Amino acid sequence: MAQILVVAATVQPQWLVRLWAPALAGGVVALVWGWALLRSMPAGEAPAPADVDGTALFKLRDALLIAALLTAVQVLVQALRGWWGDAGLLAGALVAALADVHAAAAAIMSQGRPLDPVGPSLVSALAAGLSVHAVSKCVTALVSGGWRYAVAAGGGVVLHTLAFVAVLLLL
Repeated sequence: MAQILVVAATVQPQWLVRLWAPALAGGVVALVWGWALLRSMPAGEAPAPADVDGTALFKLRDALLIAALLTAVQVLVQALRGWWGDAGLLAGALVAALADVHAAAAAIMSQGRPLDPVGPSLVSALAAGLSVHAVSKCVTALVSGGWRYAVAAGGGVVLHTLAFVAVLLLL
């Protein structure tokens, strides 16, 4: 959720006023979930270390692919909004959120500010995009790590996304 704030600050800083409380709520829920998972571990048992394969952290090819993805998402969302209005905005955001929630959020926030006349539809599209992305993360966790991992990781993702979305929609 902190990255959503960075996206907002970059794309449309006026969104920060609307997003700080949801991000704080999501962050608190994520911290509580992580603390609860650590407390539930048997005494003396440490989490397994991450598998680091020694590859470079920054790869130009990957950065270019991400830039292309962000551009494609912007074009898709803008085109769908032009063709179908708010329904197209929502459809584009949901499809984009399956792949990358930050690209979807950037595409939504670049369409206007939260206090603009279109603001309520943008807020709804952002909430829907975050929710769809949370579900896709849960499916990925299940496929890549099995049920235990899906409950641990997916549970945290769902809970912190629900907190973020709930506060976002209440403001």
